[in-house]
Amino acid sequence: KTCAIKMLATALTDINEKKLLDEASVSYRIINPKAITMGQLYGRFDPVSHEWSDGVLANTFRDHSNSNMGQRMWIIFDGPVDAVWIENMNTVLDDNKKLCLMSGEIIQMSSKQTMIFEPQDLEQASPATVSRCGMIYMEAMELGWAPLVQSWLTQHIPDVITPELRKLIQLLFEWLLPPCLQFVHRHCREEVKTSEMHLTMSMLKLYSCILKDIVVLYETEEQEQEFSLAEGEEETSTEDKSMSYSDQKIQEQREAFIIANFVFSLVWSVGGVVHASAKEKFSEFFKELCDADERNKKYPRPKNMNLQRHALIPKKGTVYDYVYLRKSFGSWKQWESIVPEPNFTTQKNIQEMIIETVYTVRQEYFLQRLLLQDHPLLFVGTTGTGKSVIVNNFLLGLLRDKYVICNVSFSAQTSANQTQDIIMSKLEKRRRGIYGPQPGKQMVVFVDDLNMPAKEKYGAQPPIELLRQWLDHGYWFDRNDTSDIEIRNSSLVMAMGPPGGGRNSVTRRFLRHVNLIAIDDVDTVTMSKIF
Repeated sequence: KTCAIKMLATALTDINEKKLLDEASVSYRIINPKAITMGQLYGRFDPVSHEWSDGVLANTFRDHSNSNMGQRMWIIFDGPVDAVWIENMNTVLDDNKKLCLMSGEIIQMSSKQTMIFEPQDLEQASPATVSRCGMIYMEAMELGWAPLVQSWLTQHIPDVITPELRKLIQLLFEWLLPPCLQFVHRHCREEVKTSEMHLTMSMLKLYSCILKDIVVLYETEEQEQEFSLAEGEEETSTEDKSMSYSDQKIQEQREAFIIANFVFSLVWSVGGVVHASAKEKFSEFFKELCDADERNKKYPRPKNMNLQRHALIPKKGTVYDYVYLRKSFGSWKQWESIVPEPNFTTQKNIQEMIIETVYTVRQEYFLQRLLLQDHPLLFVGTTGTGKSVIVNNFLLGLLRDKYVICNVSFSAQTSANQTQDIIMSKLEKRRRGIYGPQPGKQMVVFVDDLNMPAKEKYGAQPPIELLRQWLDHGYWFDRNDTSDIEIRNSSLVMAMGPPGGGRNSVTRRFLRHVNLIAIDDVDTVTMSKIF
């Protein structure tokens, strides 16, 4: 929805610049009405001095109304619609087209202004609101996973990937992704409810992070080739001689690297949200899927695909037991085999000691892969699985001259203003409207108990809506003068328990930004090792 609106605005602006049609360019401002209070949205009187201060909408609406630039002026409300804040818009949406503020000011809407609402649903919208707006319903199933993959293959895949390997990756997506998405949603219990597009984007982000290794390998190969040529070796012409044995070996290794990391990314994105009770079921399904050949009626392997057995996950154990590690071009290793031995030489209190296990190594792997490459990450698991302890231990190990750590613990009473104040306290003003950590540093925000904030009467969670505005649009609002605050060089990692009890479900519009990793309860063998 957001992309469609932005694309329309960009298209109209391009048409105006090229003078193709009699169209005006577009200027828009996006506001999440639930990330700020009602007073900060419309304006409020100071309770002590009784002085009036305008809100974000009041200032934006006035600026757009008074503009004589000849542009289309859009105000986009990207957030939940409820019967409180939007009822105050009735005079704007009906034939009067006037915004009436509590201060007594009445602002007339101009002919170039447009109000656009972009909610997830209309459960809390009143008939008065619905009858005043035109409706466009965008069905998620109509889009599906294919355009996301096609866009990624066109724009975000590393340049060093050859056309042959790009074709291989596309075939892998077409063969393995749809059945896995279908199986997880139909036959598996998920820790958090997800959609096909969410899991596809999670897969693409994790795969992109891992594919950066192949860029390093290509650069290393080029350096070695240049070194050998400098030593006096003659370069053979590909036109005169067929590909040498070593070149074939390198090509096979590259294909194995592409396939193995694709399989690993698929398991830990689409299969990463699966509840512990269904992981064995998904593992068996995935092994059968990978073993299918061209004669398989349900999920046939693409023709002419040379799938090497060593590129697939070993059959022993489950698909969750293995990780593909890069040594030269890589090999499959069990998580258990890379667990470091415990170090008892340091003088630590026994309560502060962390014994490395499969669970800690696995969690730290995804923190390094995703968080350190600026992709939001969310760990979901029951209490006592060590989510917060492992994340905090990882963050403490980061270099202090490169990273700034900001810890935020949500509770039932946490407000959006408190969340914004805590995060902003770690940032510095770089120039007007732009904030970030000290130059040369990256801020990592760790939000614990993400789903603890209590829901309002109409179901919104303001602290989460504030974080969503940051991930979606990259800015917040200055509560003093309602200007934009752009946040730079900041990453987000979160942990939460599964919904239930005092924990609430989190809006899918926020969750779709993050890679979800389900953390299982610690098994008996690991507990014995720890104690």
